[in-house]
Amino acid sequence: MQAPRLSKLFIMLHPHPPTLKLITAKSVDSHALKTSRYQTPRLTENELARQTNDLTMQALACGLSILEANFAATYLLDADTRYLTLGPCGGAQTELANIGVRMLQQATADLEALTGHVVTLTTADRVKQCNAPMDAASAVCVPMVAQETPIGTLWFAFDSTRVLDDSELMLIELIAAMAANYFTAIFNGGNHLVDDQLIKMAQNWQQSRRLPINCSHAKWQVQGWHLDDTTISRNYYDCQETEQGISVSLAHSQGCSLEALLSIGVVGSTLQRMIAVTSDPAEILERTNSSIWEGAAGEQFADALQIALDVDTGRVTYSCAGEMMLLVVTPNGIEVLENVSPEIGIMDYGEYENRCHIMQPGDFLVASTECGFNRGRNWVDELQAITSALKSELTAAQLIASIESIQCDHERQRSTTWAENDRATLVMQYVG
Repeated sequence: MQAPRLSKLFIMLHPHPPTLKLITAKSVDSHALKTSRYQTPRLTENELARQTNDLTMQALACGLSILEANFAATYLLDADTRYLTLGPCGGAQTELANIGVRMLQQATADLEALTGHVVTLTTADRVKQCNAPMDAASAVCVPMVAQETPIGTLWFAFDSTRVLDDSELMLIELIAAMAANYFTAIFNGGNHLVDDQLIKMAQNWQQSRRLPINCSHAKWQVQGWHLDDTTISRNYYDCQETEQGISVSLAHSQGCSLEALLSIGVVGSTLQRMIAVTSDPAEILERTNSSIWEGAAGEQFADALQIALDVDTGRVTYSCAGEMMLLVVTPNGIEVLENVSPEIGIMDYGEYENRCHIMQPGDFLVASTECGFNRGRNWVDELQAITSALKSELTAAQLIASIESIQCDHERQRSTTWAENDRATLVMQYVG
């Protein structure tokens, strides 16, 4: 098993253990994930090491947040495949940065992972028996592979007994693949070439988390829609019934790369946790913002819209972070609701406030990500013309189809980028 020669990277990464202080990565240009993400010419070895460290740390931090893990660490094989050297790591057990080097021969779980297996250790005894590099109640070890060659392992540890589901294991494998891509980019002058396999892994994880939105209630009907042919989506939406009513979330991360996919994963999972604590939309956004700002995930930026639907009346309470499209469709016309506030992650406090709107039976509330409608066109009049023709016969499915016809005309599809076509829409009808 011949690993790439990463000894120079070891020397540059290990003497000063990395922390979770992140530097914002540049976003990828439009169409593509399959082309080089960075085109910086002639980076020095220190610059390459710093770039590798920052991007790997960002991915690990996202994983820590989404999985609610206690610790994450990368271990890199030396050229002779005898030792595992600690690379970027983060979380509660940062003292592991002083361990430095582990003998591969004694690393039972790592050896198994390097043969292509996902090693799950579900008890503290198993963690010790397999010579894991940390004390933990449970842990997972997966291989990092570049060009079909193992280059190291990735560990996630938990302070409670955890049996991870398929989606969570997919995420860990995706982060391992991204980390391997970052490490091997040092041989390409810092350019990161994202291959089909990595894109497929990202797509599979995305699909494993995405649930169809079709919520039926005595007073409300909620349906969701997203662009099916988007390879990697930056959108998140969810609908949950609570004791106070129905909680609806819509979010959209910045950037158009695999990092943006992890970012929206952080925002979505944080929103879910906050909805379990409170039903107040503004407070949910404030708690989400504070959690991301103060937590392990570091710098994550997103637009988010949180909506509370009263189950007994037509009252809608909503709060927005960033800029999202929110409109009410009635037989008498279309009203665009004001909803602009600071984005999630842009500051350490959230100036979010609740706004209310009273719906009448048969009215529709439409929420869409910012790029859902072409601002250069008079789409309000276009949508009004379509819905007026249907009048009282309008259903949620017909409204979604009408919106889609405006969003997805062939001319616009040819003239816009992948990022601009990445959108999601939620339609809520008050049945009354």
